[in-house]
Amino acid sequence: MEHPAASPSPAAVELDALRLLTVVHQLGEPLAEESTTLLRGERQLLALDHLMRHPEAIALLLVDAFERLPQVADKRAALLRRLRWLLGAENAPPAPTFRRARSRVQGTERRLTMLAAGIPWRRRDDALAQLTCRALLAIEPLAGQPPLAGYRITPRGVDLLEQRFYPAVKIAAAYQKRCAAIREYLPDWQRLDFESRLAAIGERLEELRREEQLPRELDVVPSLFERVFRERL
Repeated sequence: MEHPAASPSPAAVELDALRLLTVVHQLGEPLAEESTTLLRGERQLLALDHLMRHPEAIALLLVDAFERLPQVADKRAALLRRLRWLLGAENAPPAPTFRRARSRVQGTERRLTMLAAGIPWRRRDDALAQLTCRALLAIEPLAGQPPLAGYRITPRGVDLLEQRFYPAVKIAAAYQKRCAAIREYLPDWQRLDFESRLAAIGERLEELRREEQLPRELDVVPSLFERVFRERL
């Protein structure tokens, strides 16, 4: 018998549900005939949800894109403003385990590990069940090899976000702005293997730590920022 403490709280499940719905709404493929959006694939949904919960991971992907893609490098000034926002206090998670602080690097490392930092599967499944039972989200099979799950927000789901969640809940604005950062500064995000890309970035951070002989209690991200942009974070 499962211990009662393992059951997710209703508030946590509700926030998970609204965050997942926001991801589909903001980053899904527009369906003009229905005025809704469709996100393709469970792996994509979970990867994007990870980024919504850990904006520092978005920032590191954008730094990586700045070096890889000329169209991102051309947006340097606007990108720098967005990076400073993503890495700033406004985006610091409330839980001490994941707090970004110069005195602790563990939080940064954990954010880059998508599997280790994922929400429990029961919470995720409860959130999706809540959305489908309330007719806010439809989950349907998509043709292809292998077949994918498609996540389609319903008109009722759009109304909930636009009329109640976005205007009234503080974290909603941050979620929207994080989604906008992905759309605007990560042009290849739909084809990107987020997990392998973040793993490569994590290795680079460790190499930079060794090169600069930074102790474990110091955050290495500001050093990466200064090396790439020749500016202090």
